[in-house]
Amino acid sequence: DKQYNTLKIKPQQFFKKLRTAPILLRQAYVYTLFENLTAAVSDSEVEDLRTYTENIRKERKRNRSQANTYVAKQDIHAYAGFVPEVDLHAEHLAPDYRKMKAGEILQLQLREFESFLSQAVRLNYSPVYVIHGLGKGKLRDEIQHRLARNPHVAQFKNEFHSKYGFGATEVHLKH
Repeated sequence: DKQYNTLKIKPQQFFKKLRTAPILLRQAYVYTLFENLTAAVSDSEVEDLRTYTENIRKERKRNRSQANTYVAKQDIHAYAGFVPEVDLHAEHLAPDYRKMKAGEILQLQLREFESFLSQAVRLNYSPVYVIHGLGKGKLRDEIQHRLARNPHVAQFKNEFHSKYGFGATEVHLKH
């Protein structure tokens, strides 16, 4: 029999506690929900870090086919700092884009896209968003052509998104 409680935290109280988050080494808002976790959770549910790590290691050994689904230890900082969207508008990529020819801009955008996608694949981060804008659709078509040929892409779609509208493609990678 578990009991559930609703906890209301006032924004003023929550946003007062800005500290450096462990592992991520970034500033984050910290709020303690339980002073003593073992008192909040029954003994059968408590699992220390060593037991948890050993269970994960055993699970990975049992299922070698999914060995690539976790982020390597050295990539934790890269994973935590990864932004799951890339904006390919020319003004964000080159300050002197007005002096560039259309073909040069397209090549710059595609290089940025390829770099972003390879990093997402390396970190196994999914879904990601490629913001290409509306325009005439040349960039969108070329991106979708490359996504269709990429063996790491499970699916992609260019549907209306509340944040990006129709000017972005959502990409889901294979795990």
